[in-house]
Amino acid sequence: MKGMAYCSFFNNQGLAKAMIPKTVEGILNYVPHDPEDGTVGAVAPIYLNPFKGCTALESIEVDKDSPSLKSVDGVLFSQDGVGQYYYHTNNYKGTGLYCYPEGKQQHIYTIPDGVEWIGGGAVSNNKYLTTLTIPNSMKHICTSAFEGCSNLKDLYCKADNVPVVWESVFKNVPIASAT
Repeated sequence: MKGMAYCSFFNNQGLAKAMIPKTVEGILNYVPHDPEDGTVGAVAPIYLNPFKGCTALESIEVDKDSPSLKSVDGVLFSQDGVGQYYYHTNNYKGTGLYCYPEGKQQHIYTIPDGVEWIGGGAVSNNKYLTTLTIPNSMKHICTSAFEGCSNLKDLYCKADNVPVVWESVFKNVPIASAT
């Protein structure tokens, strides 16, 4: 697999825009072989965001011919149904959110329907986001997904079944109302 490491651009504070070519097949963060279920090399969702700490990053674009990644309005996702991650002894596949850029200056954001998981640190440290809506399709919200979103005050979750929420998801987030 030709991929990008999970913290490829970690703390690159001068990066404002990124373009991912079609040759990048995924975000790499492998876990060792799990003898309980035979899983080898599944993607661990802890800090899958390759752009964590890129405070000036406003937009991520992906080549339209990418087999596994896509960009929707400058936000990085796995292609529909292609994303894969590992949770305890289970290997999950589904569409995931890898990175909502820290420098994206949008105040209200609705995660598209069909997205099933939010990777670790995926939305973290965005200072502009005030309102976030999570779709009905959401199943997992991984570690530190929204950590440090200091202006996130309103959160709406439309999921019929409450998603699995990992530790520290809302660390340093002053949510005033959650529905």
